[in-house]
Amino acid sequence: MDKNLVAQLVATLAKTDWPAEEKTTDRGWEAYKVGLEKVDSFRHDPKPLGSALHTFQTGGSRPYALAGAAYALLAAARQGDGSYDAAGLEQAMAWLENAQATVPDNPNINFIEALIYVRNGRFNDARLVLDYLLEQAPKNIYILRTESEFWYAQGEIDQAIPWLERSMEEAQTVPERMRLRHQMADYHYEAKQFESALPIYREISRLDTQNHSLWHKISLCHWHLEDFEAAHEANKRALAIKDFAAGRKMEEALKQKLGTGMLGRWFGR
Repeated sequence: MDKNLVAQLVATLAKTDWPAEEKTTDRGWEAYKVGLEKVDSFRHDPKPLGSALHTFQTGGSRPYALAGAAYALLAAARQGDGSYDAAGLEQAMAWLENAQATVPDNPNINFIEALIYVRNGRFNDARLVLDYLLEQAPKNIYILRTESEFWYAQGEIDQAIPWLERSMEEAQTVPERMRLRHQMADYHYEAKQFESALPIYREISRLDTQNHSLWHKISLCHWHLEDFEAAHEANKRALAIKDFAAGRKMEEALKQKLGTGMLGRWFGR
């Protein structure tokens, strides 16, 4: 998100009273999974990160709680342009190493190391860690997701998609499956495979009806497919949920595309 958020998290973590249990317990594992889901739901509102940190604590397992802190810092380090703040990545690695010092060989923790390397552009290091982890736990959803991101970060979307499909096979919850489906649509969109992305976005929109960003992506798919009337309908849905700059820009572009003869019917003139 930004350096301020990373700094706030670091300050919070420094004051946190961490669990004393140094083992990875079943209770800690269940809390850890829930906390990771909360971090994955983070977009711009920092509240899910605070909630996730509390959830990690409730598991009572120190290594899982520390690894969860690293995962939250990794999410906070993401900047507006999609890159990652170097200081935030360093903090994430430091907290992860605290977890690894207690439990050095746990795939559910160590996937975060590979993820940090991917987001830092250290692909050779990420490859070494991922190869080891995949031998340990070939069906681990967190490792499979990281493998997908490994390829995506290098622009190899055709390589990323099959790994994401394997991740979906291991998803256990509806929110998890929805996020992976959304990510799949984004991959297709980035590859300019708009006909593949569009039905997935529409499928998700039936469950996530108040997501303006989702309707904006539907509008963009129709735009690229030159179905401007459908693009307008989707953009209108997006703007009804939230008034945002990209939606207004699309509205103006669609006015030009639809022409003056369509303005009365589509824009109320």
